[in-house]
Amino acid sequence: MNVLPSSWLRSRLGLSLLLLLAATGCANTATVSSNLPLQRVVVYRNGIAYFERGGKVDEQEVKFKMKESEVGDFLATLAVMEKGGSSVRAAAFPIKSPEDVMECDPDPLAAVPRRKIPGEEPEPRLRACTDQERRHIREVVLQLDGKQHDLQVGYVTEAPVWRPSYRLVVEGNGTASMQAWGIVQNLSGEDWKNIRLSLVAGAPLAFEATLGTPVIPT
Repeated sequence: MNVLPSSWLRSRLGLSLLLLLAATGCANTATVSSNLPLQRVVVYRNGIAYFERGGKVDEQEVKFKMKESEVGDFLATLAVMEKGGSSVRAAAFPIKSPEDVMECDPDPLAAVPRRKIPGEEPEPRLRACTDQERRHIREVVLQLDGKQHDLQVGYVTEAPVWRPSYRLVVEGNGTASMQAWGIVQNLSGEDWKNIRLSLVAGAPLAFEATLGTPVIPT
């Protein structure tokens, strides 16, 4: 077996890293959406990603809309830094008790008025769910103090696993270049523009949190 010296590899083999973003923003519903600009995304190899948002805020609250299944993980990993001298008072979010599970009808036809038949008592019916309720969207609100805020908010949610791919290109003069591709699927429902994107080979511990589910003592 012939072994090439490392000096030959360094002189003949150029290594370049390319990033391929697939299905950018193609999800019908954003995993987590907010008016606070997205600044950084860190994608891991075990199906989770860290998202960081930041910017100046003049309002008394910042809202985050997300799928109901993401509320627990969002609250468990939420980290807020206030760099403007003000403070964050609380994070408020709605919860549902078991009695509220069937408070509306998810069928879109439920919003269509029914024809009344003289002499017959109309059957009781649930109100039609709103579009937000039908898509199981919940809202988490950060309540702020003061008027001027310079916020940085980080959280972890589910994300597709990024995958490495390699390509060796041999030129006619005998030189070669190795291309390392990072294939990332953006299914967050939000375009990743002007952000810092990091691909991490490690797999941090991940667990499903249930902070958004009410606990009723029995």
